[in-house]
Amino acid sequence: MGKKEFDDFLRKEKEKKKPTIDWSAEKEWWLKQLDKLYMDIQKWLKEYTDKQEIFVEFSNIEIYEEALGTYTARQMIIKISDKIATLIPIGTILIGTKGRIDMKGNTGTIRFILADRNATGPKIVVKEYLLEEENKNPKPQIDWVWKITTNPPRIKYSDLNRDTFLQSLMQVCND
Repeated sequence: MGKKEFDDFLRKEKEKKKPTIDWSAEKEWWLKQLDKLYMDIQKWLKEYTDKQEIFVEFSNIEIYEEALGTYTARQMIIKISDKIATLIPIGTILIGTKGRIDMKGNTGTIRFILADRNATGPKIVVKEYLLEEENKNPKPQIDWVWKITTNPPRIKYSDLNRDTFLQSLMQVCND
């Protein structure tokens, strides 16, 4: 084997290598999704916060994810009388979702995840394809939205909107 064959080998290996992920952009996207959710929640609670029946505040937490390292994110704290519900970001580099937040209260935890708008539960798909096919058929774009998820083993997703959020808030705060 000569230099020319070795150079060809290196060129082919370089072509095979998948494009690297821009982890900084992934983190930025995730933090924007958190902010969008918090803005929606603040809109849903506005009539109650205006009457000072509910108080909302934020605090920073540190999250560690292997690909992103340690970074700061905001958690939302909702106070209703002597009850507190905290929305705690879990992360974005997760299996089956682009992000998760847990809402914890006196009586439990409810999970919110970023899922495909049309998804009603997790779906496992196994595909076998050649590298050339991947370049010809780009992946379809996913419309990521926040959903409520049930706990395993029978995981189901439901839409997150004002009514389902208020119901979830009552669930984690009700004694």
